[in-house]
Amino acid sequence: MKKRLILHIGMHKTGTSSVQRYFSRNRMMLRRMGVSYPNSIGIDGARQPKHASIFDAISHEADFGSPHPVLGPSASVIGSTADEIESSSGQIGVLSAEGLSGERRVFAEAMASLSDRFDKTVVIFVRRQDHWVESFYKQMVLSREVKEVRSFHQFIEAASTKAHMSYDRIIRWWMDAFGEERVLVKGFHPLGAKRPLMKLLDIAALGRAFRWMPFAHSHENPSAGVEAVEVIRRLNAIGDVAPRDAAARLETQYGRSDVQYLTSEERNNLLESYKEGNRWVLKYMNIDDRSCLAPNMSELGRSRELRWTGSISAAISTNLNRKLL
Repeated sequence: MKKRLILHIGMHKTGTSSVQRYFSRNRMMLRRMGVSYPNSIGIDGARQPKHASIFDAISHEADFGSPHPVLGPSASVIGSTADEIESSSGQIGVLSAEGLSGERRVFAEAMASLSDRFDKTVVIFVRRQDHWVESFYKQMVLSREVKEVRSFHQFIEAASTKAHMSYDRIIRWWMDAFGEERVLVKGFHPLGAKRPLMKLLDIAALGRAFRWMPFAHSHENPSAGVEAVEVIRRLNAIGDVAPRDAAARLETQYGRSDVQYLTSEERNNLLESYKEGNRWVLKYMNIDDRSCLAPNMSELGRSRELRWTGSISAAISTNLNRKLL
């Protein structure tokens, strides 16, 4: 009998870090309870909390047309990971890498090789596009690897960003690769009553004992405020800085405001542009999850159009260069 595989593909900024923290830090205990969360070794030789090596191997082949120089062919990385699940004593395997829900079909096509080996379920969490893009942009600015330097509005206009927000197209790719009935679409809201980890445990039919293991109730990583992110973005372009650490120090020293990247009008226009695609996505979500993609009319109508002007950045940057960095 085939073992069951839960393939958690994200998306970014939908509680993926808390899911991966739970499974990676409880790996040995879960194994004794019949759940395999395979090891993932990065290009630096360090163990990773998520299965980023699969994403990296697939991406490199798609970008350069050749195997990753350290990880090797993506088929080998995927195959060895599958071998670890099949050789384990348990009947359930879990893989998690949010990059797999990226804006390219190649990820779904590469992972389709698992179809014949497991009784698989692909799980993707989606978040309302305006909330997602604001949070994802902050992550890219604060990422030590990416250190995004484009302005928010340049970022949101990029073809890759727009493609990433076309949830219907991404979900169709995975349904084409694994079958419509094998893909579960779940909703994410930062203030939702049921966190992604608990939903994932439900999907895997893992009982009460799994809900009281270490890190089962840890919170998702909060996003930094707009003003701190804007300072770090400018510093990314001119020098070496540890973005996330610097943002935390900024907000500790100067506090955090309610400034938003999107005006009410921009937010409304963005959601309108993905309305038809979201309507298709909603067909595959249960009633409890559907509200995550619905426009909140009271939010859209509020005057939340505070826009960053640069004066705060100039004042903070002077202090940042002198005191913090």
